[in-house]
Amino acid sequence: MPSRPPPPDGVACLVEGRPVDALVAFERDPDDVGSRTGRAAALAELGGDGLAEALDELARRPGRTTVERHHVEIVVLALTGRGDRATGLGREHLVDHPDDRLVRHVLARWCPGAQDLR
Repeated sequence: MPSRPPPPDGVACLVEGRPVDALVAFERDPDDVGSRTGRAAALAELGGDGLAEALDELARRPGRTTVERHHVEIVVLALTGRGDRATGLGREHLVDHPDDRLVRHVLARWCPGAQDLR
């Protein structure tokens, strides 16, 4: 059974600049890959406390499907300073998944070459 996308209110909170609210929303479903990637993005927005552990968790459990694994890879690359690679993979991902607001937000926020995605 495919994983559900992150809770819409968590993504909306992150996009609206409310990372604490986003973190609370994403923590409702800690086993969901979308929630785990959203949690990592929220922690990055909050200054990074707990980010290393969140990234380690994503490395241990990157998702079951190819789409989930790509989603995780893009977010991890962006949050770890590998923006060029994240932007390339993210743009490809968004061709097939244009409604992936979390990937779009993370790329626009953390990757210098992707501000046009805002």
